[in-house]
Amino acid sequence: MPNILIVYGTSYGHTAKVVGRMADVLERQGCSVDVFRGDRLPESFAVGGYQGFVVADSVIRGKHQRHIAEMVQRHSSELSAMPSCFVSVSGSAQDSPERARECAGAFLRQTSWRPTRVHCISGAIVYTRYTWPLRLMMKWIIRSHGGPTDTSRDYELTDWAAVEQAARQLACAVASVSHPPSPMRPGARSKLDQYIVV
Repeated sequence: MPNILIVYGTSYGHTAKVVGRMADVLERQGCSVDVFRGDRLPESFAVGGYQGFVVADSVIRGKHQRHIAEMVQRHSSELSAMPSCFVSVSGSAQDSPERARECAGAFLRQTSWRPTRVHCISGAIVYTRYTWPLRLMMKWIIRSHGGPTDTSRDYELTDWAAVEQAARQLACAVASVSHPPSPMRPGARSKLDQYIVV
């Protein structure tokens, strides 16, 4: 039974919901899954002993969370040596896919991680959980993109079929890979769009 490690960052809980769905699918595919929140890692945390990895992180104000970037940077060589996927959860993945890809690409350049696949997944607009200033700012931004602006409710934008497909792809990669994947060629950093999926 292959062991899969999932580490995630979340601010309002939706990315936790995304990785929960992925963990369910991976377990149905015959994998053993360990899930850790990135800002609550145990002192004994290590990435050794896993055959596949998922790192999922939410985008807040155009950036991924620092503690997730630092964790990935520390373990980038191990994460790159096995089947892995990066799940970038943002509001822009639905209406501004190019912006979502740019944000994910910046994260990968910063951390020097080369995952097998990258998935830009739409998150949620949780007006009811935002602070008053953030609620106003988000309403203004979302209105400019033609999105919902009723701040008395929340909106879930996630394509759950895409989330489940990402998990199945990782399970297949773990099952089929008998040798660590070759690292990306030097100079391939500008070609992130070839394997980033929106």
